[in-house]
Amino acid sequence: MDKKFIEKCVNDFNKFIEFNETEKPTLSAKVEVFGKKDCFKLNSLLGYQKPVSAPNYNQEQYPIIDLMFELALQGKLYYKGNDAKGKPALLKAPRLDYYVELNNFEKYVFPLQTYWTKYEFMKKFDR
Repeated sequence: MDKKFIEKCVNDFNKFIEFNETEKPTLSAKVEVFGKKDCFKLNSLLGYQKPVSAPNYNQEQYPIIDLMFELALQGKLYYKGNDAKGKPALLKAPRLDYYVELNNFEKYVFPLQTYWTKYEFMKKFDR
């Protein structure tokens, strides 16, 4: 496995976590995902970016962001709930503190294992 690939993947997931912790994005009320502006902003921080020039796309249209969002939920690093203002948000779960303490290899394996064992392929791709 290419060490730079692992670092880039881990860095992107770390950026996802940092973004959620610092920006505190509100989830859409209807489908409970990041909005277009938040996706656009997060996308600009990632190593694996979708080439876009404006916030015209939904979370589902950013494959990397959508995958990280689902893995964070399925891995129980976050859960959907209401923030202090009563708006829907991704809320930090206690398990996130353990994830942050892992080394880079473990941080790479965690979402990979979550992907293979918990990702709901049929639900996500039942079209």
